[in-house]
Amino acid sequence: MIIQVKKGHIKRGKPNSSAYCPVALAIKCAIEFRSDVVVSPKNRDLRGGIKIGDKHYLAPRSVERFVKRFDHIKPVKPFNFKLKEA
Repeated sequence: MIIQVKKGHIKRGKPNSSAYCPVALAIKCAIEFRSDVVVSPKNRDLRGGIKIGDKHYLAPRSVERFVKRFDHIKPVKPFNFKLKEA
């Protein structure tokens, strides 16, 4: 599934919020039903992840970079990424 993070998601997103960052908002729009979506940033030992309901997905590097910049209040642009199950 291709996820499109758009300007509106960026504008409404909240820094340092795993459930309300632009990536989580974009996923919620793409899946049509309002399941819990959590985007976890990368830590020293593990790659970041995305949880939608009970399913887990690896966060692509583009998502990790985007979330890091967004959380540090740096400029970000809309982008697309492919969501793959872990």
